[in-house]
This record gives sequence, structure tokens and C-alpha cells, in this order.
Amino acid sequence: MNPPNPKTDKIAVHISEDLKPLIPGYLADRRRDLQRMGVLFEADDLAAIQEIAHMLKGSGASYGFDQLTVLGDELEMAAAGNQSKPVKSLLDRLANYLSRLEVVYT
Repeated sequence: MNPPNPKTDKIAVHISEDLKPLIPGYLADRRRDLQRMGVLFEADDLAAIQEIAHMLKGSGASYGFDQLTVLGDELEMAAAGNQSKPVKSLLDRLANYLSRLEVVYT
């Protein structure tokens, strides 16, 4: 048996069945946000990344994705501090999280 791989193993997030109609659109929007922030990063527009990260921070936990709130908070602070290297690292972490996410409705 292979040991767990923290970079590729699925991340199961348990979400209320009541939110099921909203989750696909919400996650699609977050993936678009990630793409947009990648473009903004290349344009060195950390202020715009800060705004998107603030929204991410505010909405993640509301939908049951606590990790999105954490990443949004860290990303907002790094962008506000004009810290390009941490912003890039956090965008990579966000991309990894979204790619591994598996929603489990309860």
C-alpha cells in the first residue's frame, strides 16, 4: 500500500445536502477567481488579488469550505503587504486545494 500523498490525495469536505444546488456554481466561480488571480499576478496587480482574496475569505466558510476562508485570509494579507513570493505560493496552494477537493453531501 502506498503512503498518503498530501499533494494528490483527495480532500473530502462534508457539505450540507441543503447547499447541493449551490455548490457546483460556487466552486466554478472560485476556479474562475483563481484563473483571474493568476492573470493579475502576472500583471503585478496585487491590489486586485487582495480584493478577490477578501471575497474568498468571506464566502468560504459560509458554504462549508473553511480552508478557502483560511487561504483567502492569508492571500489577502500577503497581497496587502505587497509580498509577491508568498502570494504566488498561496495561489499554488489554492490551485492544489481546488484540484483535490471532493464534496461529500451529508
